[in-house]
Amino acid sequence: MFNNAIWVAYTPIVDKAHVTYDVSTNMINFLAATYLAATVLLTPLGMYICDKKGARWTVLICGALNTVGAWIKFGSGQQSNFE
Repeated sequence: MFNNAIWVAYTPIVDKAHVTYDVSTNMINFLAATYLAATVLLTPLGMYICDKKGARWTVLICGALNTVGAWIKFGSGQQSNFE
């Protein structure tokens, strides 16, 4: 559930994100749709890793990838948003 919260967080604030990132609202909504498609396509890979390596490795790998994604999202913010 947490990984969905990271990427879908722009959906309720489309207007603010539109101004902040200077992109169309359609592109922001496309990001959420792309993430959903990636989730559907990568679920079998997650199940394969869980089957071959176990739940511990699956959680560690997914947690690391979510952390990288969150830092990319955080780094994309403008400096003026943090003042």
